[in-house]
Amino acid sequence: MIQKAKITLLGIDDELKSSADSIYTTTINSTYFPVPASVAPASGQVIDGVNFGIDAVAFTTRKNTKRYRYDMQNYFNNLKLSPKAKIVIESICIPNVMSESFIQSKSVNNIILKMKGINNYSVWDSSTKGKGNSIIFSCPILLNTQGFGKSYSATDAPDLIASGQQPRINSDNNGYLFINPSPNYLYNYSIGDDFLRNGILEFELVFDVANCWKKNSTQNYFTYVPQTLDLATDKNDLEAFMISFIIMDDEDEDRIYNDKKLLNKINKLVFDNLNK
Repeated sequence: MIQKAKITLLGIDDELKSSADSIYTTTINSTYFPVPASVAPASGQVIDGVNFGIDAVAFTTRKNTKRYRYDMQNYFNNLKLSPKAKIVIESICIPNVMSESFIQSKSVNNIILKMKGINNYSVWDSSTKGKGNSIIFSCPILLNTQGFGKSYSATDAPDLIASGQQPRINSDNNGYLFINPSPNYLYNYSIGDDFLRNGILEFELVFDVANCWKKNSTQNYFTYVPQTLDLATDKNDLEAFMISFIIMDDEDEDRIYNDKKLLNKINKLVFDNLNK
């Protein structure tokens, strides 16, 4: 197979980046998905002698999905593909979403990327079970040092502890960069000859949105604060998305030798000419 095209898509160019409708809810099996009922720390769960309450929030369902859309404006109209064509992930950057209020990640566990139009017969995952948009990539939430923050007073959330500038160990919000080490074997998907026909590519990033936490004014009392995606506060983080693809296909010469109908027609022409 040979490379027929390369496509690079950036989050800053997402046609839906200012659309509130591009952030919505995907039901997932995570124990974090249901929004928990509020409870005071004194009546909440006790873990190792520490009480954990849950704050009341205005939403009843978490928004956990961002849709990205790119219109290539018929740029590849003249690109002819065979039914054996494949799309290969060359590189990808998956952003995390941070809470500005708590300087903590809104999500936990794994982030999954779905793509519309991948042939489902060649892709199966435990979440979609072969139905709907297929998962083409997933990555964990990573931990790193977030750098030095401001000085804190005893009244500043989330710690309620007076302190000077200090590094914070937290979830990575700089994006997870992946470069495919073996495009011939990894992250390549069958697409067929009509994949680029409408010139539009759509993706879904699904986060396992969970809770941030803050310290209560009572010693050994903490409070979980349920989170949800919000375009107004999360837009900048979500723009860190990036993906580059390579379109691979058979060489044109190989198609001739593998096209039985065409070979039969050629053979018939040759045979008829010989018998004249």
